[in-house]
Amino acid sequence: MAYGGGVFAISYPLAKALDKMQHRNRGPTHQITRCALASMFTNNQRQEERTGKYGTPRVQYLQELVTQFQNASNEESKEKIVANLANFAYDPFNYTFLRQLNVLELFLDCITEPNERLVEFGIGGICNSCADPANAAVVTQCGGIPLVIQCLSSPVRNTVNYALGALYYLCNELNKEDILKPEVVDVIKRYAASSISVSFSNLAHAFLDKHVSELN
Repeated sequence: MAYGGGVFAISYPLAKALDKMQHRNRGPTHQITRCALASMFTNNQRQEERTGKYGTPRVQYLQELVTQFQNASNEESKEKIVANLANFAYDPFNYTFLRQLNVLELFLDCITEPNERLVEFGIGGICNSCADPANAAVVTQCGGIPLVIQCLSSPVRNTVNYALGALYYLCNELNKEDILKPEVVDVIKRYAASSISVSFSNLAHAFLDKHVSELN
């Protein structure tokens, strides 16, 4: 996810689901393979190659970003830092660090802010990170599900996209009663039928296919 832009990373299962939706809607299709997705991610060897022998370790760099956010005195600085953290949140190499440094809680705090940019980047970070079950569990345990659901009503398109993607990952047997409430499913069904945004429709269809069709 890039600051000023609006890009979120997706797991292989969601990539397959979206590709299915795109074929259904006869829209542009994109071949997404495990190999292509794997090339986006970091491992210890790639991390050493990128930083060099004396480079800053990833966990230290992320800690510095968290500290900068905590000490930031203006909204624009906070927006840039959260966008940067959200950009790191898609990579499984960073998942343990995100939990260790309480970055997921930082993302959730941003969702409660009146600043729509902080909300957008906060929910983007949640969407990027909660493909991992351990991260999703932290979000759920910290009361994040109602915060993600409220993002479905945002006037910011990216925020809605990220919320739909996050709910796709978060919904499971333990919390489906909190997510699959009639009023929430109704909102997602409206997005699925929407002609306003193909991404809204595709993400909503992917969610409904995975989590709602199995209930019928």
